[in-house]
Amino acid sequence: MASAGRAPAPDPAAAQVLAMLPLEDPDALIDLAAARSGYDMLAGFGGGHDIPPDALAVSDAEIAEVPVRFYKPAGATGTRPTIVFFHGGGFTIGSLASHDPQCRQLAHLSGLTVVAVDYRLAPEHRFPAGFDDAAAVVGWLLDHGDEVDVDPALLGVCGNSAGGGLSAATAQRFRGRLGFQGLLYPTVDFGGEWPSYEENRTGYLLTMKTMHWFRDQTAPDKSTWSDERLSPIRGDLAGTAPAWVLTCGFDPLRDEGAAYAEALSASGVPTTHVHADDQIHECVQLAGVIPAGRALLESLAAAAAAALHK
Repeated sequence: MASAGRAPAPDPAAAQVLAMLPLEDPDALIDLAAARSGYDMLAGFGGGHDIPPDALAVSDAEIAEVPVRFYKPAGATGTRPTIVFFHGGGFTIGSLASHDPQCRQLAHLSGLTVVAVDYRLAPEHRFPAGFDDAAAVVGWLLDHGDEVDVDPALLGVCGNSAGGGLSAATAQRFRGRLGFQGLLYPTVDFGGEWPSYEENRTGYLLTMKTMHWFRDQTAPDKSTWSDERLSPIRGDLAGTAPAWVLTCGFDPLRDEGAAYAEALSASGVPTTHVHADDQIHECVQLAGVIPAGRALLESLAAAAAAALHK
């Protein structure tokens, strides 16, 4: 398993992104409409422009009254192996739009169907609303997936940041029924204060103050922070799906993600921990301008395909 440290400096492409984008400011996030719009604009840096227009069939729908978006390889027929994708954004921002390029590339590279979930966000819908939506969609697909050409026996979950936490919690809830969990720099210890928070407190896109702001919007009641849905690292990991876990050196979430990968492995879960010591949070979402992010997305897609193409 890779160690979790950081390089002397970020990858040059990541450093260029940091110089180009305004760093997250908790005071600015008070204007939720602007924060959400700004985060959605990151999709412009997501890449995927090499995907032919007719390579995917993309459609919006609802599952268990939750909006979702299907990405199916063109010409695919019958029930298919599928990844359910949960976007990042601190449970507070993010949408189907913010991670559309990432989902398109994941579907194209893996050959899997991808179902992106537009779960409810805080502060309008605080914990556990987003987790309830995630469980509702995955539970419905496990029981009725064949109705929408999803093979319930070949179903996995994936997400980045907050979406990685949703994926980890969902994998615990449906242990033994999922075939893969892809966790990209996941938040898995809601009340934790790991050394990487202080080491990367500012200057690398995601800041410690912004993480605290997200936390306060999502679950202002501190008594909930130890709940295994908000803090999957406190849950029972045994029997959960085989995992692919990404951590990045210049990311406040680095240490908890590495600890979660180690805990998964110690619990007997087949786990691949990929540590990019010179990368920043959201490097995969920014794959269009960070080549290493694209390579990591390719690795994720290959791992998902290997786990779910039977």
